[in-house]
Amino acid sequence: MQLIDSILSIANLKFGIATIAFLLIVLWSMKVIRKIRENILRARIFKEELKRIENLRENYKQDITTFLNFYRADISTKLAESKAENGLFIFWSGAEDVYKKFESDTSQINKLPSQEERIAIRSFYTEAKAFLDGILYNNYLLKKYQYLHCKVKTTTATSREVIEVNDVTEQMSTLGTQLQQQHHELLNSLQSARAYF
Repeated sequence: MQLIDSILSIANLKFGIATIAFLLIVLWSMKVIRKIRENILRARIFKEELKRIENLRENYKQDITTFLNFYRADISTKLAESKAENGLFIFWSGAEDVYKKFESDTSQINKLPSQEERIAIRSFYTEAKAFLDGILYNNYLLKKYQYLHCKVKTTTATSREVIEVNDVTEQMSTLGTQLQQQHHELLNSLQSARAYF
């Protein structure tokens, strides 16, 4: 009986060892499968992130190209050739449309991987918005100047309106000089931003 018990216990021991070995293999296999799934998921996330960054770059490229096309077509040459110290008598009708394009959310810039790229694009957006603000204000001053100037030419003009024409002319002169300076800064910033596309 003891012999049978010892044989059974050896058999049970071997069976127990085999069962434990089998369970360890199953657990190890599950761990390997989980790691493979995690790696596949990471690769998919990485691929999606790369695609998102490329889409983001494409959006910024389109914004910059749109700005550049409007800028070149409407005002760049006129601004470079203008004698701004006498007032900037240039009305850019497309400025509002371009400005609305630049009101888009630029918080996505932080998702770009390169710090130099983020700085260049943010700098361009900042300078472009400031420049467009100045152009929109110049458009306003130009309309006001034209209205007041016509009024002053008539005999119904008050002394206040004559003074106002001079004030508007002075503001346009100061703003024109600033816009010409911003024009050069904007072109430099534009070159830096375009280097990434």
